[in-house]
Amino acid sequence: MVRALAGFVMALPLLAGADDAQAQSLQGVWEGTLGTQNIVACFNGDTTGSGSYYYLNYLKPIQLQREEDGTGWFESRYDSKAGKDVKTGSWSLQAMDNGHLKGEWKHPKRGRSLPLALTPISDEGSGSPCASDSYNDRLETVQPVAVGKQEVFEGKPFRRLRAGGEETLELLVDGPGIAKINRVLRSTLPRAKAAMQHYFATRHEFLGRMGLAAEDETYAEPTYWTVDWVTVRDYRWAAGYGANGISQSFRTWDARSGEEIDPWTWVGGHSDTYTPGTGSLPAKLKAFLTKGYKPDAACKVNRDIEDLYFLTLEKTGLRFWVMPDGSGCDKDFLVTYAELSPFLTKRGKAAVAKIVGTR
Repeated sequence: MVRALAGFVMALPLLAGADDAQAQSLQGVWEGTLGTQNIVACFNGDTTGSGSYYYLNYLKPIQLQREEDGTGWFESRYDSKAGKDVKTGSWSLQAMDNGHLKGEWKHPKRGRSLPLALTPISDEGSGSPCASDSYNDRLETVQPVAVGKQEVFEGKPFRRLRAGGEETLELLVDGPGIAKINRVLRSTLPRAKAAMQHYFATRHEFLGRMGLAAEDETYAEPTYWTVDWVTVRDYRWAAGYGANGISQSFRTWDARSGEEIDPWTWVGGHSDTYTPGTGSLPAKLKAFLTKGYKPDAACKVNRDIEDLYFLTLEKTGLRFWVMPDGSGCDKDFLVTYAELSPFLTKRGKAAVAKIVGTR
């Protein structure tokens, strides 16, 4: 619901130059200008002070945090060279009699300043206006695909494609099989708002919690690529879930035909429906690996070998492994193509013959 914010219950001394008894709460969504640029800003009603804003011609939320002395706000960005967040601007604000705000944005080093003027447009969102539709509606658009720079994997060029918090690859070599693979890879990018609801919901949550437009960390990369096979790894670290939020999968294609294949069938198994590349060890292969299994000395709980394994293609063999968890009980077995012979199906023998023949 949209209504004027004048007369709100006072919550925090957030305005520069005002004492606690007179300060108005900034809680709500505001629209106005920073210099000559049109912006939308929001301030949450939390005790630490969090907010966000974006330019209408550049729909990317910028986090606002309260200064330690409570007299203003600052914005920052992560500096990869410095390895930390660095301040990129400071805000000071004053309340006007008409319920509007005026103030100043200032560069932290150069001293350059720009005027700020804000008008209240909504108090929607209770204590978390930055999570409200009033603040987020204009942000929730289908994004154009961002095309990365050309990279090289073992002499073969590719580039990354990104949209709506998802990343995939485009393989930059010729061939009908590769063209088909590229179509499948590109189809994983969300191209409609309905497919971006998880992305939007995550952003809503973190904007309301801390003014930060957080999203899942995702990336894609080739892990195996020959004239016969291509494997792409998809990695996701769900925002806010710590190590438990990490997941990954490995999809493999026949590079000549473009058909997706399951390397687990080469050893008589099959890939998990929901996590491509993982599967259970067939009994004969399990017995072989168990016989040679020696846990690390740091392993305190000697778990058996029943885990769901990743299977990945390597130059010298197939690797069977579980996600490392730092316990010292991790399992990682590389079985050379020569050692695999007793465990291979007819399909597996034909595939390995191709791999060995083209090395």
